[in-house]
Amino acid sequence: METPNPLYQEFPGHSAAIARLDSGDAGFQALFHEYLGMDREIKRLETGVEFAESDIYTEALLKERLRIRELLYLKILDAEDRRGK
Repeated sequence: METPNPLYQEFPGHSAAIARLDSGDAGFQALFHEYLGMDREIKRLETGVEFAESDIYTEALLKERLRIRELLYLKILDAEDRRGK
């Protein structure tokens, strides 16, 4: 069973732009895959599959994922504006 992609879940109304960017924008792809890796790591920490060295590490990871998600969202909005959504 395939795990749902968290970015599509975060921004369901923007799935077409996400797919376009993921298939044709190297900068978006790099951020997207970094986001996915962080999201997987956070899920493993939250479910107890792995344990963090400290709460500070977990907090930093959560903040970095949020920062990347915001960058991705700005790229999505920009792509939609350029295309007329």
